Amino acid sequence: QILKDAGMELRKVTSNNNEVLNHIANIKDEHVTQHNVLNQNRIKTLGIVWNRQLDVFEYNIQNKNYATNITKRTILSYISQIFDPLGLLGPIIVQAKLIMQKLWQLQLDWDAQLPYDLHNICLEFYSQMQQTETVQIPRQILTSNPTNIQLHGFADASEKAYGIAIYVKCTDECENTKIQLICSKSRVAPLKTITLPKLELCGALLLAQIMKKLIKCFKHNQ
Repeated sequence: QILKDAGMELRKVTSNNNEVLNHIANIKDEHVTQHNVLNQNRIKTLGIVWNRQLDVFEYNIQNKNYATNITKRTILSYISQIFDPLGLLGPIIVQAKLIMQKLWQLQLDWDAQLPYDLHNICLEFYSQMQQTETVQIPRQILTSNPTNIQLHGFADASEKAYGIAIYVKCTDECENTKIQLICSKSRVAPLKTITLPKLELCGALLLAQIMKKLIKCFKHNQ
């Protein structure tokens, strides 16, 4: 009703609660039809799948036949399918970034065959991406009625890249503890050589920036 009053008609509604879906489907309104209610268990948006029955996020990336003819065009087309705003596929995403950096560094034509070593790296990357379909990430990161919430951040660096990962540790009234990855972020090292301590400082700065944003989010939700 709030969205309708603002002139923004709600479309394609889904929920992990069937009572909500049944209520919306029974609303007598010309703008609300059965087609607006998505009852399927797996809802896909930009490559991320929400399994509403299990309430987990999954990934569904089309593999096609990229591995049979790997070129700069095909590998970049494949990587562009990956939509992972929270960095939950961090170990794979950083490999994609390193491959892209190497492609631009070699200045290859779009349809030119890749060098043997890079070709093998891309094959391994394809293999890793196929395994993402088995990954299930819980949407709910907190326990019910939490009494204590802690954020734990980690940062590290190598000569090729640096990155961070942030976890939430949540404890409820019964002392049940749940630890969940919230997000991660990685960046490739610049082509210009930088010492490892400087890259580690870059990782620490990135961690501080992301942690600051997360702390604000948790404060708003309290």
